[in-house]
Amino acid sequence: MTIVLLNVDTSFRNKTTYPNAANYTHTLSSTISNVTSLELTSIELTNIRYQTFNSLLGNTSFNVIFNSVTYTITIPGGIYAIVDIIIAIQGQLDQLRNILRLQITYDTIALTTIITELTGQIFSLDFTNPLGYNAYTLGYRLGYRSNTYSSSSQYIAEGGAIMFYGNYIYFNINNYGTVYNDIMSSSCIAKITTQPGLSADYSTLSNIYTTVYTFSVPTNISTLNIQLFDWLGNQGQLPYDDYSFTLQLTTT
Repeated sequence: MTIVLLNVDTSFRNKTTYPNAANYTHTLSSTISNVTSLELTSIELTNIRYQTFNSLLGNTSFNVIFNSVTYTITIPGGIYAIVDIIIAIQGQLDQLRNILRLQITYDTIALTTIITELTGQIFSLDFTNPLGYNAYTLGYRLGYRSNTYSSSSQYIAEGGAIMFYGNYIYFNINNYGTVYNDIMSSSCIAKITTQPGLSADYSTLSNIYTTVYTFSVPTNISTLNIQLFDWLGNQGQLPYDDYSFTLQLTTT
């Protein structure tokens, strides 16, 4: 029996062929033969690399409708504290000040977002995800639990704001693993819990939930199909950032 430690760093991938570090195929320099078990022993993935608001998730914009005309409000992708996203959205709403006097505020006592037309004009909001993506919309993250609102000059969010990406992500390698869930059809090698906020701490074994994956027969491994999924089963989007991980393989 031989133990092999395999380190993979996504920064060395062919970024033309695989622009998304959360979905690519890693080809080993040589085949590892007769692998009987595999285990994820570390992953270096910073929380900040999973942007809460990302145009690839379709949650950086929403529509304001007034007099049957639609105006799209768009903010830059990134990670925001609630005060910062209110400022960013207000800056975009101010672009409509010759049409509507819209104000967005966050009630720090009731913990709710409020969008108001200051002169009392009736307008509508549409938070529908433009990509049809299965992810929290910008409106949902602001606390609005419906996609559309109409017939009022003020809309108060029903729920609290959600400014962090999610509580966990799934890590998939060749569909190996024993982590199953209700959303994805494939099994994963690990579930990785994340922390809310702007922390850039690396993931450690304390927040990696995984077990040794044992092959039914000795297996030769020459490629690793690597994928990251969010807690909703959506394909991760990491076009500009990288991470690394270590696998421990047992061979005969």
